[in-house]
Amino acid sequence: MADAKVYGILSAKGGVGKTTITANLVSILACEFKKKVLAVDANIEVPNLHLYLDMLGLPSSLQNVIKDEVSIAHSTYIHKSGLSVVPGSFLEEGVDVTRLKNIIGLVKGLYEIILLDSHPH
Repeated sequence: MADAKVYGILSAKGGVGKTTITANLVSILACEFKKKVLAVDANIEVPNLHLYLDMLGLPSSLQNVIKDEVSIAHSTYIHKSGLSVVPGSFLEEGVDVTRLKNIIGLVKGLYEIILLDSHPH
């Protein structure tokens, strides 16, 4: 499989619908278009993507991967629709963009599309 196309859902302020758009878009891509999709909750301020997808009680997150506590494989969960999800959690230190890019690079060959739900910039 060719490397995934990676898209970030971005906005300069919070509360404008980034997570809603991300959740709906990944669901449509996986269910209606049968794409192999990974949704990554990279919103370190309000990481709610897992709530929108009704995925509660997940033991590890992107932040655990960033801190080298677990691999990205151990923080990737399969949604009932078939899409893969890496949930987020709060991270006070911020995210090293190069580190995040390297983490995504590890899984680009496994998916057709990767969408990142971002925090406000």
